[in-house]
Amino acid sequence: MKRRLLFVLLALCVVGPAARADGGNQQAGPLLTEAQLKAIIARPHSDKELVRGLRIYPKGRELLVSVTATAADGSKQHTEVAVQEKWVDGTYIVSEIANIQPGRSLYMVESWDEQTGLYRKYTVFSDTGLASVGLGVRIGEARSVSWLVEPAGKAAGPRCVSVSVSTDQRTTWRAVFARGGVVEQVQEGQARVVAK
Repeated sequence: MKRRLLFVLLALCVVGPAARADGGNQQAGPLLTEAQLKAIIARPHSDKELVRGLRIYPKGRELLVSVTATAADGSKQHTEVAVQEKWVDGTYIVSEIANIQPGRSLYMVESWDEQTGLYRKYTVFSDTGLASVGLGVRIGEARSVSWLVEPAGKAAGPRCVSVSVSTDQRTTWRAVFARGGVVEQVQEGQARVVAK
């Protein structure tokens, strides 16, 4: 079970260097605090239209996430998990993997800043709190986002750089995890809508 948890964390690009404690910077907008994130996670689904930058993603309340990871030694591992998704106040997309371990859930909160055009992605565990912070960028109106994700708090691990491409039915991505320029793992995955 522990190995599956690590695999899913890597699949969601949740490990990398530490997040800044000073709240980010003006260029990318302020970072949300762990308390703010937990409040967003607790809010109900809203039918309010999403901000323009988040409309690139497929509209689905239930998704099936499928990931294949290739380690540096060439060995491969494949996993699938069910994900529940909700929209909060038209400003956030909140994804949940319930009971990733007994009594432990994983949440991903994504936002978009209209002023800068940049994305933020946070990963939060129900028991241990904030695990990672990501920054994303896209070109023009393309439905593709490039991400740099770094660990927060006590999390440690390789940097994750990924590119995702979305359609109305799915988001696919490719990610590389590296430390000091040495690749530890490459992943390919997709999140496919199974219920709207």
